[in-house]
Amino acid sequence: MKKYTPYILPLIVVFIIGFLGYRWYINRRPTAEISHQALSIKNLTNKEKSDLLKGVKDYQQTQLRPENKRNNAIGDVRYLIEQGRFKFSLTANLPETGKTYFVWLHPLNTDKIEKVGQLTAHKGGLLESGSISADVLPAEMIISTEQNPTKVMHSIILRAVIDNTSRGK
Repeated sequence: MKKYTPYILPLIVVFIIGFLGYRWYINRRPTAEISHQALSIKNLTNKEKSDLLKGVKDYQQTQLRPENKRNNAIGDVRYLIEQGRFKFSLTANLPETGKTYFVWLHPLNTDKIEKVGQLTAHKGGLLESGSISADVLPAEMIISTEQNPTKVMHSIILRAVIDNTSRGK
């Protein structure tokens, strides 16, 4: 047995190299060919073709302005006004991530201010989206750290004015 011991380790190495070489040889060849017929689209109606060419709806976009010039907060509101509804998605990158931020809507023709929601953290930053009646427009969207409606105007981080000139069909 002692005379075969020096040959065991090199024999194991040869088997491992042989096995890896065999796997490489098998996996380097394509296993299946891609049929170009599987990639073509057939039998679309004219309406489906025109819908594909049109793409998605165009949304209006308004930048949120920082209240304080030293504030490095940025954000925007993407919105669509259709069928009497103001549908929006608000995205913001704010300086302090540990704070809670609220979204407020202040109709420009009234003195009242209403809370729309609270920004939540997602991959793209802080987000809030929703749909409300378009009758409140024109209005100002406000991001604030304040939860009390009477004190919102003293703690504004970002703001933007949304008008009702872009009504959809």
